[in-house]
Amino acid sequence: MKIEIPEFTNWQAEAEFWDKTDTTALLEEDGEWVGSGRVKVAENLCRHCGTLMERHYIDVTIARGRIFLREVQFYICPRCHARDLPTEQQEFVVWLEKMPLPEMVAA
Repeated sequence: MKIEIPEFTNWQAEAEFWDKTDTTALLEEDGEWVGSGRVKVAENLCRHCGTLMERHYIDVTIARGRIFLREVQFYICPRCHARDLPTEQQEFVVWLEKMPLPEMVAA
């Protein structure tokens, strides 16, 4: 049996749909989820407590001091004080940290 999943206008409508829908048809025999995977958590919600995080900016030195970034956006949770970078910036920092250090040239 295939379930027709509508487009939702807000999270409340989506939550109500899933609360009332039998999802056993979406499970394979081994019990793994085979749904569309369209649900994406909002980037500015705290992963720890779900509170809307406040946007801030900071200057950051990365790549072992080789790169200085000005006014990098990050989030702070007003409830639990967790801190987080937006996904795109997290990926950029990880990529930069993997770069090899340049050879030092003697003068």
